[in-house]
Amino acid sequence: MTQEKANKQVIWKIDIFRLTGFHAEIQNDYDKTIWNKIVGKDSETANYQRQGKQFLYQEEGDLVDKKLSIAQAPERLDIVFTPREEELRDTEKFRKFPSIGIFPDSVTKFTAIIDKFFEKVNPDFERIALGLVLNFNVESEKDGYKYLSKFIPTLKLDNVTDLIYQINRPKNSEKFNTITINRLSKWAIAKRSSRASSGIRVGKNEDSFACRLDLDINTKSDTKLKSQEMQTKILKELIDHAKNIALNGDVS
Repeated sequence: MTQEKANKQVIWKIDIFRLTGFHAEIQNDYDKTIWNKIVGKDSETANYQRQGKQFLYQEEGDLVDKKLSIAQAPERLDIVFTPREEELRDTEKFRKFPSIGIFPDSVTKFTAIIDKFFEKVNPDFERIALGLVLNFNVESEKDGYKYLSKFIPTLKLDNVTDLIYQINRPKNSEKFNTITINRLSKWAIAKRSSRASSGIRVGKNEDSFACRLDLDINTKSDTKLKSQEMQTKILKELIDHAKNIALNGDVS
């Protein structure tokens, strides 16, 4: 199986989609208007914790048929999409690894919400990070390593188990010469066993496997974003890097 054929056969599914923004200045408190500006209605749940200058304000609810979470802290803000609770509870979907859509096809609906956030909120982020957890279902652990060997051709993966391969390949931004982008990827084989909510085993030999790719594509800590225009353009570049890694593997 050539790398080109392996990549054409791979259909990555998104488990988690996350945008993290790091504030240029420490925030003294949360902004209670953010959720409504993005979603247009109140969140389903809200939780606020504070201890001294540290705080965490988290809101959750359903949006675009997925679970949306927005968490605010003094140094950062996280916008996270994950499967809804009912999807996680569904045994059949659990075996097949729950997802919030196909990568990269489903990215557009999430980035549209991020773009709306940038437009309505105009955050003071000096750094941003794109986090993705992607899974590709395989028949067995051995089959999974066959696929991973095509994405990580520098490694010999014959007769191996428990692999975790992590690497960062920094690269200068193509749009802004003052910005360096970290391209952190982590490759592994994920395993899940089918269990009902009570913990009782469902059926026999129902373990399922997937190639797992964790991506953290972010702007380097010593380089600063100076405008909303830079934020939106850099986000597109981060997504392009994620697409390249998911398609072509451990790229230089």
